[in-house]
Amino acid sequence: MSVRVTGTVRENRTARCPLSSVKSVSKEQRGFHDHRFDTANKVLLVRWHDNSVVTIATNYDTVIPMASCRRWSKDAKEAVSVSQPRLIKHYNQAMGGVDLHDWHAGKYGIQIRGKKWYWPLFIHSIDMAAVNAWILHRYVHGSDAMDQKEFRRHIVTSYMKMM
Repeated sequence: MSVRVTGTVRENRTARCPLSSVKSVSKEQRGFHDHRFDTANKVLLVRWHDNSVVTIATNYDTVIPMASCRRWSKDAKEAVSVSQPRLIKHYNQAMGGVDLHDWHAGKYGIQIRGKKWYWPLFIHSIDMAAVNAWILHRYVHGSDAMDQKEFRRHIVTSYMKMM
């Protein structure tokens, strides 16, 4: 379907993949990784030891070239360089956008409760649309942009004036 995807995978979902076990990877030094590529489905699975063991699957990224990241070492009592597969570095760089958007959507979220099952979905979609519009507003106006709370007030007053 030509959709490029990278995401974390639960450990119990990789039973048919011959990766090293989570227990054995956690005993290795920080930065150790194991990977397998499924040629039939064109999926790469990587299990990497950071603070804990992380399993990531992708259909477009690679392990090599290895990147490095800075992590705090309790033993050395300083930040040390840890080897990191390329796809994990790309995943960490891109995941902040979704988390930041969810944080903005929840910051001034609509607090109306309903009895219907679809109501939270509807309200959440309005919150997401308002955040997207505010992000575009900030992009266009730069430093003169309103904060999100003022932007939402402006939307509400505009709709109330129409009635």
